[in-house]
Amino acid sequence: MSDVQIPEIPPDATPKWMFEERLPKRLDAALERFKDQLEGVEGVLQFNIEGDNGGQWCITLKEGKGEVTAGENEDASTTFTISAEDWMALIRREVDPQTIFMSGRMRIAGDMGLAMKLGQIIRGAMAQEG
Repeated sequence: MSDVQIPEIPPDATPKWMFEERLPKRLDAALERFKDQLEGVEGVLQFNIEGDNGGQWCITLKEGKGEVTAGENEDASTTFTISAEDWMALIRREVDPQTIFMSGRMRIAGDMGLAMKLGQIIRGAMAQEG
């Protein structure tokens, strides 16, 4: 599916671990790598992860930096809704984002341009070494 080297994600990893432990440590480095493509891009990405081990998290992007918070932001620019099982499969690169979206297993509401631009960066930040 991808030539990107993916570090091992623990078999017991959950969306909470990914959003609260892994992503905050890697997000700014990922944003820095893509700063030219992201110049002036700001917004709030809301992730509604459903089912066992699910929850709600937001990623706020502003001035080239990112912040991850738990909970819901009613003013989100883009909202992703997906099952916990499918979310972890995406992070582990076991399934293609386009395939899961086209099959209706992931719903995206709001700014689709922001979703497309940042989806791969967020996914890469969660998967990268560091």
